[in-house]
Amino acid sequence: MARHGRPGKAGAPDGARGNRGHQAQRRGVLRPVAARLPLRPAGRAGLDTARAEQPGLRQADVPWEARAVSHPAPAVTVHAAVDGAIGTLTLDAPPLNLLSDALRAALLEALHEFKARRLRAVIVRSGGRAFCAGADLRDEVKLTPEQVQAFLDADEAVFSALAGFPGATLAAVDGYAYGGGFELALACDIRVAGRAARFAGVGVKLGLTVSTARLARVAGEGVALDLLLTGRVVEAPEAHVLGLVSSVTDDVDTEARRLADVVASRAPLSVQANKVGLRHCARLPLAEAVAYERGEWARLQRTGDHKEAVKAFFAKRPPVFTGE
Repeated sequence: MARHGRPGKAGAPDGARGNRGHQAQRRGVLRPVAARLPLRPAGRAGLDTARAEQPGLRQADVPWEARAVSHPAPAVTVHAAVDGAIGTLTLDAPPLNLLSDALRAALLEALHEFKARRLRAVIVRSGGRAFCAGADLRDEVKLTPEQVQAFLDADEAVFSALAGFPGATLAAVDGYAYGGGFELALACDIRVAGRAARFAGVGVKLGLTVSTARLARVAGEGVALDLLLTGRVVEAPEAHVLGLVSSVTDDVDTEARRLADVVASRAPLSVQANKVGLRHCARLPLAEAVAYERGEWARLQRTGDHKEAVKAFFAKRPPVFTGE
């Protein structure tokens, strides 16, 4: 096997496939901005956004590209676009969107930009037959013992950036999500599957481990053990039954955008507090978790967004949240 979780032919089960403030944002398209990536550690992609004319949430769609210059590896591209308060990241590294250094670096750079612009939701999607098929074994087998930790840290930096993003992160999966690609989807807050979506934790087939912590938190220990000990492929309908995805749809991009619009219409501080609180309280005894929740409720009760929500409720109008 040349690649981590490389898929076989399609169909083979063991193959290795809002509110007014938000709606008021302008929409439009600017020309892509390309940036060449030198061979350097992930997280220093140096994406060039110099052509972005109006920074902040009011900037219309701002696509850009991050391209690797390593030889003979093919060019790797992540397309990033902003529409109102919602960002979209499209993985475009055919044929399988493997997690290369350049792809990780481009994702980190884009997420950093989105965070700086205070976007309220981010959609991660892909073009082609794969969402992300994990790492490339041709790179992994060359690692020295001294390089292994940096290799693992580079993956985790991307996953943590998605999980820790202040707004909601959504994975629109319509293809193979294997190995590291499965964990990329698990790192997002919400997952939506297209009919062609396939999920697999293939580490056990390669003498490795993957996704243990995140998979158990998303679907429970029983489901995690089933998938991790067998390495079997889960198709979209079963993924929904197991709780890996929120829904299965014929148009994954439309459904992901619909959910992103809903989240973007909610109070940003509340969205962030719910994300952080859910994960923090999962590690606490019940009494401590309840005390934490009450503290957060009291903090949010003093915010301008809560006051705006109360005014809007009695005025029978939609609230306009500012994140303050």
